[in-house]
Amino acid sequence: MTFLIIGGAYQGKLKYAKNQFNLTNTDIADGKNCNLLQIKKSKAISNLHEYTRRLDFRKVNINDFIILFKNKIIICDEIGCGIVPANKSDDEWREFTGRLCCEIAKCSDAVIRVLAGVPQIIKGNLNDV
Repeated sequence: MTFLIIGGAYQGKLKYAKNQFNLTNTDIADGKNCNLLQIKKSKAISNLHEYTRRLDFRKVNINDFIILFKNKIIICDEIGCGIVPANKSDDEWREFTGRLCCEIAKCSDAVIRVLAGVPQIIKGNLNDV
């Protein structure tokens, strides 16, 4: 099953995922520094937004890319809100990450938004989670 967990920075997404899915640190690839092999072997990826920042996302086909996240727990900060970046590449990165999350959400069994440590199921139901 595929699960997408979204929310603002420092809102408790990772803690929620660990508790809800009984994950250990070794089950999770961290997008800040993981490689493709670690993503493939992991049960979950945290900081998806940081992983996409490290990509040359202009060369990535989103539809091919989402296959990596099938049957995984994906944790991503909501980065599309707020002030539009002055730097064009940062704006393009935010757009790519947002579009990627939209595609992952389409094929996810559940989408959970965590705000102040409180999960809100926005797709699926509690029985799926």
